[in-house]
Amino acid sequence: IRERLRLVASGEPVPAAEICQLDIEVGELFAEAAMSAIREAQMKAEEVDLVASHGQTVCHISEKDETKRWNKPATMQLGEASVIAERTGITTVADFHVRDIAAGGKGGPIMPFAERILFGDGSDSDLLFLTIGGISNLTLLTRRGSVLAIDTGPGNMAMDLIVQHAQQKGFMKGEPFDEGGKIAGSGKVCEAVVEQFRNTPLMRQPPPRAFGREQFGEEFVEWIEMSMKQSDGRDVVRIADKLATACELTAVTIADAIQTFVLEAGYHPNTVILSGGGVANACLVSRLQEHCPGLAWVPSDAYGVPYKAKDAMGFALLGYAALHRIPGNLPQATGASRPVVLGKIVPGHGACA
Repeated sequence: IRERLRLVASGEPVPAAEICQLDIEVGELFAEAAMSAIREAQMKAEEVDLVASHGQTVCHISEKDETKRWNKPATMQLGEASVIAERTGITTVADFHVRDIAAGGKGGPIMPFAERILFGDGSDSDLLFLTIGGISNLTLLTRRGSVLAIDTGPGNMAMDLIVQHAQQKGFMKGEPFDEGGKIAGSGKVCEAVVEQFRNTPLMRQPPPRAFGREQFGEEFVEWIEMSMKQSDGRDVVRIADKLATACELTAVTIADAIQTFVLEAGYHPNTVILSGGGVANACLVSRLQEHCPGLAWVPSDAYGVPYKAKDAMGFALLGYAALHRIPGNLPQATGASRPVVLGKIVPGHGACA
């Protein structure tokens, strides 16, 4: 199913029936995952108040682009909430991004709402959070109470795609990602490609900004390989070198965003609180430490929030907010015209009794 989702997200023509089928099938898988988590917690479904499902993003267009016939911002996450609610019997909240887009925002980042609750409002110091998922994003909660949130650029997505492409061609086996960043750590960075990309208009775009697979998916990976071939004058690029370069692109775009939008703006965090799958990439974390030596890089586990679970906890809070009609977006982070309640609610079995 991963390959089918990748094809839908790639922008290649896909029949509407396939998208409909995937929406239901992913919903079934999410329902199974929810029930598995409930059993692992030694609870019953009747004891759970809600399921909050982000869904599987297959498209996120944060602003129009007439060259690609993108006339309006739009977003789509698969994993039908009605299926989850029906299979689990639990009220389900999903589709969190689209209301912010309807209110004139970028549809993200939307984690600042939860980060403020989980870690405090920054009243004693400037708090800086970095989430490295498919895309990397920063949140700054200042001691003055203001919020800055920005997608910095690529996260794990490009590196994962490089590995998956190699596996499809039979060059690699194992996990569909570079475990621990070991392969990237053995490769050579193409500095010319890194410098070329960090100076593009996309990377100079000020906040609010939100990225997705449209910027850092298949086309981006193809651009990395093509640019490396042109730079080095080679017909073939080593997988390790592609991964090293993709890893460095993630690191420098994060470091540039911190330097430009945080430090040069007069904010003074001394720690970056890390979460997301990228925390397990030792090569990436090492590169971040080298680019920003004045900051301590600390996994969110040190604050009682497991780095693998922070987003899940965040969406649970957003789901709770939706049920209680509490706005979940921060307009200063997303660019929306006003605070709005995020998510669509599908009642569970108890609501129908």
